[in-house]
Amino acid sequence: AEVPDTNRLARFVCSISVSDKFGTIRFRSEGICLGNISFSPRGDNGFGYDPIFIPEGFDKTFAELDDSIKQRVSHRAIALKKIIPLFDCIS
Repeated sequence: AEVPDTNRLARFVCSISVSDKFGTIRFRSEGICLGNISFSPRGDNGFGYDPIFIPEGFDKTFAELDDSIKQRVSHRAIALKKIIPLFDCIS
């Protein structure tokens, strides 16, 4: 509670790796969502740290945001957007 705004920076990170049937990593991607830690939990639409994580550019926590917004800006969404096109090269 005593930590000032300037020291409440945070980020979510998602790393995705896809291997072939032999265990060789074929694709990797990483998604990062920058944000801040709120002073108190807010919202019911989420789990884990969602009620205290405010993504950069928003004034609501992940737990207060609509799913459609979270699916656009979350660390998982960013990592998936990077890796899905790589599957186009598999024949």
